[in-house]
Amino acid sequence: MMTLKDTIQGFKLLEGEAIHATWPRFQKLVLQYPTHGLPNNVLLQHFYMSLDSVNKGVSDQLVFGGIVKQPYEIASQLLDGRTKINKAWYTRED
Repeated sequence: MMTLKDTIQGFKLLEGEAIHATWPRFQKLVLQYPTHGLPNNVLLQHFYMSLDSVNKGVSDQLVFGGIVKQPYEIASQLLDGRTKINKAWYTRED
């Protein structure tokens, strides 16, 4: 159980990774370890803490007051939407 928590709590943004790649990777990690025992608000905090300043800015623009002040379910929906939009517009040349 501790290893599961450590894996999620130690989640890191990969160098040069955009939020539309980071969020699905984090979700996959959480789904891989369904018995992690971490409350949803803590999951959201660990995800947010893993972001660099650019991606924190992108996520905070989704809702007034910042993404971490939202319930996990709402933040998750907002990040899912951002992921879809960013994937549609993102190119390697950018």
